[in-house]
Amino acid sequence: MRARELAPTTLKAYEGELRRFCDWTPKAWHQVTRRDLERYKQFLQEGKSKRGKPRSPETIRRTLTTLQSFFRWLAICDYVVKDPTLLLELPKALPAVSKEFKTEEVHELRIEARGNAKLQARDLAMLSALEHGLRASEVVGLNVEDYDGERLHIKAAKDDSIGTVPLTQKARAAIDSYLSWRLRSGFEVTPASPLFISLSPRNKGERLGYHGLYKEFKKLAELCGIENAHPHRHRHTFATELVYSGMDSAKARRLTRHRTEGSFARYSQKALDAEAEREFLQRFGEE
Repeated sequence: MRARELAPTTLKAYEGELRRFCDWTPKAWHQVTRRDLERYKQFLQEGKSKRGKPRSPETIRRTLTTLQSFFRWLAICDYVVKDPTLLLELPKALPAVSKEFKTEEVHELRIEARGNAKLQARDLAMLSALEHGLRASEVVGLNVEDYDGERLHIKAAKDDSIGTVPLTQKARAAIDSYLSWRLRSGFEVTPASPLFISLSPRNKGERLGYHGLYKEFKKLAELCGIENAHPHRHRHTFATELVYSGMDSAKARRLTRHRTEGSFARYSQKALDAEAEREFLQRFGEE
């Protein structure tokens, strides 16, 4: 798994699922049978999560999919003779629903970022990158040379979804202002230096890490009173705004770097639903 381009949180979740299965069964991996996995699925369906709530079909499906991927890898590498998940039936997947920020929430995050004189230049630039659909792992992986004054060049990404993202004037101004502040503050600004740096006493001037970005973002969201906020919601917001603007989904996917129409369908479907409702109201005199 570490050989794949996975976000730290995704990798942590995968490892957690494997550990939970190991805690549930005393068997070694090569001893696990399909019957064991069916029993484990029943255990997940009948049991409750750490929060005391029943597990959703999506959660159970994600758990079993992780095990499927792992056993497939074990079989390919000849660590097991047979993949016990081959005929394992998974709970039906429900359509994915995007969870975007409201327009006022995006504004509130920016206002809160401006409230900290020490961090505002960096945090406004960081928010600008996230608002253009970049994953958190992509943002922290950027170098100064990946910003050409007009766009960001993503050279390492999940599922090899590399590409170029053009920036709005407001975003360009935020990044330019941040880099100017870096120079005035005595921080290194060379093509190979990280675009976003840590400003914590321990790691000051070093590359901002994934957990550092996540922590700063959560702090801003909490100050704004936004619940269930995480950086990836900006990616959902960006994709939704593109299709709501009327942009063709194929062109929108070039900007979000979704590799297939299926993975982008949640946004296209939402825009189609909104358009259908709008046309209905227009035709029947409600607007």
